[in-house]
Amino acid sequence: MKNYDIRITSFLIGLILILTLLPQSAAAVVWSDDFNDGNLDGWTIADGNFIAYEHSSGDYALCVDPSSASYGYAWCSSNDTVGQWSFDYYAPSGDINSFVDFWFIYNGTGLLDPKGYCVSVDRDADVPSLRLIRFDGSFVGGALIGLWVFPEIISATWTHFDITRDGATGEMNVWMNGTWIMDATDTEFNHSEKFVWMNFKGGVIGDRIFQDIMLDNVVADDEILLYHDDGTTTTTEPTTPTEPTTTDPGDGEPFVLDPMLLAIGGGAVALIIIIVIVLKRK
Repeated sequence: MKNYDIRITSFLIGLILILTLLPQSAAAVVWSDDFNDGNLDGWTIADGNFIAYEHSSGDYALCVDPSSASYGYAWCSSNDTVGQWSFDYYAPSGDINSFVDFWFIYNGTGLLDPKGYCVSVDRDADVPSLRLIRFDGSFVGGALIGLWVFPEIISATWTHFDITRDGATGEMNVWMNGTWIMDATDTEFNHSEKFVWMNFKGGVIGDRIFQDIMLDNVVADDEILLYHDDGTTTTTEPTTPTEPTTTDPGDGEPFVLDPMLLAIGGGAVALIIIIVIVLKRK
């Protein structure tokens, strides 16, 4: 009987330990769209022509229709000002003198009245770059608050981007294909109404849409999932997009133990004590 009690106790303790090691959900998806339903429900096309395009079997994306001739401007409702925004962007070959803007915080009343923050992919032939810009109500003259120069122009490839913003400090970080590349801190805007995707060609071509680009797998989380470990940038060439992975907060920030784990652990200890007391009384 004593050996049986020991076996039961050992089994329960092992089971409890396994349960305490199960991963806990740290964030919730506020909204997302992978466009695989084949429609653009929830998106407003303010200018240009956009379609849900099947770029591979069963996999759709928001695509700029080649028939478009002016600005391409599409948006969906989004009130998030903190957390993490992730998306995949496809840049076709050619059309190097073009711009693609992703406003992850936007309050403007229209295309010419932007207020908020955007990440801009500038495919300039001389200095291709990724820019983090604050717009204060004018499309011309936005404040550049972050800059990263591409090793080469993004062309004929998918690129994964992650953007985070801390609500307490206003710190924003940008990852490309899982690699942290730049940050900036700004607290001007803490209100958002839209997530906006806009693109156009510039220079001697005039204001023409950048055709055949695609946006896919847009996800907005209410908490930050990615942290960078130091303040150094990297010039690593973009690689095949990978799923973002959660890492411990860097910059000397203490790792915070999930309260759920503490609760489970405390309950496990209490249960073990109860089991031992019951078995001793037998």
